[in-house]
Amino acid sequence: MNAARALVAVALASLLCACAKEHQITLPLNGGVSDEVYRINTSHMADRPYLVDGEPFSGVVVGRRGEQVVFRAQMREGRRHGVEEWFYDNGRPRSREKVAWNEKDGMRHTGDSESWCENGERRSLTEYSGGERRLAREWNCETGKLVSEATFDAEGRRDGEQKKWTPEGKLVEQASWKADALDGDKQAWTPEGTRVEHARYRGGKRQGLQEAWYASGKPASRGEYADDKPVGRHEAWAEDGRLVEAGSYAADGNKTGMWLEQHGDTSSRLHYGPGGFVPVELVAAYAGALLPPRADARKLAFYLDEGGVKPADALPTSYDGGPVVGNYRYPVYSWTYPVIVADATLLPLLLEKGADINQADSGGATRLLRCAQKFRDRQDSMNGRCLPADLQALLDKGAKADVSDLKGRNALHHLLDIGSFDDRGDVFGRGVAEAQQARVDALERLVKAGADINAADAEGWTPLVLALKSRRADLAKAALAAGARADGPGPGGTQAVHWVFLDEPNRYAIAGDFVAGMLPQLTAAGADVNAPLAWDGRQVTLRDLAVRHGLVDVARALEQHARPTQP
Repeated sequence: MNAARALVAVALASLLCACAKEHQITLPLNGGVSDEVYRINTSHMADRPYLVDGEPFSGVVVGRRGEQVVFRAQMREGRRHGVEEWFYDNGRPRSREKVAWNEKDGMRHTGDSESWCENGERRSLTEYSGGERRLAREWNCETGKLVSEATFDAEGRRDGEQKKWTPEGKLVEQASWKADALDGDKQAWTPEGTRVEHARYRGGKRQGLQEAWYASGKPASRGEYADDKPVGRHEAWAEDGRLVEAGSYAADGNKTGMWLEQHGDTSSRLHYGPGGFVPVELVAAYAGALLPPRADARKLAFYLDEGGVKPADALPTSYDGGPVVGNYRYPVYSWTYPVIVADATLLPLLLEKGADINQADSGGATRLLRCAQKFRDRQDSMNGRCLPADLQALLDKGAKADVSDLKGRNALHHLLDIGSFDDRGDVFGRGVAEAQQARVDALERLVKAGADINAADAEGWTPLVLALKSRRADLAKAALAAGARADGPGPGGTQAVHWVFLDEPNRYAIAGDFVAGMLPQLTAAGADVNAPLAWDGRQVTLRDLAVRHGLVDVARALEQHARPTQP
């Protein structure tokens, strides 16, 4: 009986199909679609029924490209109603979906929606129930592997675990959804299985710890969120492991305190305050009490004891690196601390009140680094000079000599980065020897205290190269005696020995006496005077440059100190 009923049903369906009105359309041979197909596929819009001869069409629309049927859609009263199918030019099915139209609900799916690849493999399948999506899957045409899967609730909203795979079947993304919003963990992996993202959500908002990694497994970023607002400390790293962004957010999601921020390939520090800064209304009087020539220990003690100022509170600085005396606004891009800029007579008081002798300013400079930068053997008419006794006093108070600023420059870099007018004695030229010896003594003192004589800064400058650049044989010899590598590198791909000629990476100025005086010490310490130097687009030696200018004595000195060639 059941079989008979099935046969009757099939016969009736065939009869209905045979009687159904059919409308033929021609599709372009170049593979595009016609305007009529667009009208059919927008017929679900209330004001756009599909018309044939001015009347809403009911029946089957068949689209052909040449002799091949590539499109078929069932219509009722100008709306898609029933099955719509697309075919490849080879006749294989491309997609199929079943829909129904009514005035109340518009267009609704009444069956599954499917698509296939041109090679016959399944491409996608969306299952519907009650007109809403319940499950959606996609496959890769070449491998046949499942590449994505999503589930939905009774109202068609994303719900449950959503997953993605590579064409080879490796899981690369998994996320938990609820009512069309991310809710729970969201994770991602490389095809090799390295996790690159772990985020947490609640109701579509980031909630809790969010983490990301590079494909190498090294950390990329890390930070907490509350109701989609960043809170607490956040950090980001370059792939080589450098910290390029770091700082904290307040409860309102705004940045607060000190931050390291990335700008292109570089990072800079800035402060969003106000925590940790001297109050705006006090900064003028407070800075006046700290600085010469009106340094006032009594007033400073008052502010530290009764004025609510802490010894570690920062002072914004102006273009010249001095504290701002007046109003300022956040964020602050450069700042310093009392222990760095205060008059030397106030240093014991600041340390007694808890200041850190090694506190660094926004550029990473400590009082010791600033002292090395401003070093002079005697006081002059300019304020802020650092005398040999001041340098020794800082070391005695615990100042660290093994620190560097944000440009990688330690105390030796600052001490030896000198100009032609430094160590020239008084206005009458007296005391030159004493001034030069004081700087040599300071070099030796800093090395003994832990400063690295072979440290290269961010641009490649070493203390030895700076001494050679300044044509200070006494400092260069002291650096070599302290362990400086004569075969070490210099800026711009140079070597230290090249700086007996160079005074800039792209410029040389040859002083024969200086070259002859330095070559014995440099070669004895391992320098190769024939080390090649890139110049004018080719590799040359120091001798080549000497010959170019007819400096016979310099060329002979270089030949004398050249390493013997291997047989």
